[in-house]
Amino acid sequence: MKRVLILLFSIVLGFLSVTAQVVRQNLSSEQQKPVALKSVQYRLPKTALQIAITAERTTFFPGELSEYAASYLDLTDVMTEQCDNWRIKSLMLTPYGIADESKSYTIKFDPENSSSGFVKLSSDHCLLAINGDLPELPQLIKPATSLLQAADKTGSTYRTPLMLQAGSKEEMARAAYREICDIRRKRSSLAKGEADYMPVDKEQMDVMLRELEREENALLKLFTGTKQIETHILTTNYVPSRDKTEDVAFRFSKYYGLTAKDDVSGTPYKIKFECTPDTLANVNNQEGVVYCIPANVKATITLGTKQLLTTTVPMAQFGHTAKLSNDYFDNNFGTKITYSPVNGGILKIEKGEKTTTAVSPAPSASPNTNRTTIFRRK
Repeated sequence: MKRVLILLFSIVLGFLSVTAQVVRQNLSSEQQKPVALKSVQYRLPKTALQIAITAERTTFFPGELSEYAASYLDLTDVMTEQCDNWRIKSLMLTPYGIADESKSYTIKFDPENSSSGFVKLSSDHCLLAINGDLPELPQLIKPATSLLQAADKTGSTYRTPLMLQAGSKEEMARAAYREICDIRRKRSSLAKGEADYMPVDKEQMDVMLRELEREENALLKLFTGTKQIETHILTTNYVPSRDKTEDVAFRFSKYYGLTAKDDVSGTPYKIKFECTPDTLANVNNQEGVVYCIPANVKATITLGTKQLLTTTVPMAQFGHTAKLSNDYFDNNFGTKITYSPVNGGILKIEKGEKTTTAVSPAPSASPNTNRTTIFRRK
């Protein structure tokens, strides 16, 4: 019996301690174990946004005797049906990368150049590294639920024999009301010092008063009902577009929580993007690996005229593309390059033993699908 109680306690404790969790994006086989290749096809990413919503859900459960709350207790605002009430407590944006199908390229390696043959790709074939280490992958929020307040269902434990023997709900409501009145009389008598059995000291008095209050509240919940409160971590995704600077990010209902974007029962929460226009010049006469120069974009989520969240995110699709010269891949350099999995920009360039922070070279022309780049020895 003791082991069963311990097991039950562990299950309950585990449920109460659930919080938002993070998950890492999956790696492809190319990432797990790099392979020397003669050529490889890759894509550039575009930046997507995960919107994590921390919301509180209050579920109201009507009392067994709620229909008699007005007639016996003069309570006119008691609900008689189960319902939910949702509210948003906080928002968080997490950028991550997805493959841009319109930006696909092929790298062919010169077999005489052994320094440039190891490529690491994401599971959707976005370029992550050449000869270098994998970048830190985005950590996305995992949906979760935690219980803050359980519904109080102790009213049934204080039922009197008259309530148990009642032949109808109305008789039960009458008996419950009489018990509540009796409890209130006892408490008043104790406070005035007129009870038949007075406590011997203040500590005993406090114990008796607390117990009477607990019994009264439990019986009142048979009329007024009870509620359960949970915290929910909800997630939805949005892919920004350079052609749409304002859009509905998600819809949220007071009664249903997160709803579909086309469900008008939910209130629209809009997202707006502000970015400095791209003025970089194109370079057409340079061979090399195409990569992204992301633009810093200010993203704002609003509800009506109220700003709920504002953050700046480097985004690939609002930026530009450029080429990294083949000169970087000469045998004498042993170049290692790490790219951002979120926006396709260069995170780090290593030449031999020297490590430098990447400075973006002059950009090239807009990319063409299936472009081929050949690494040649100088």
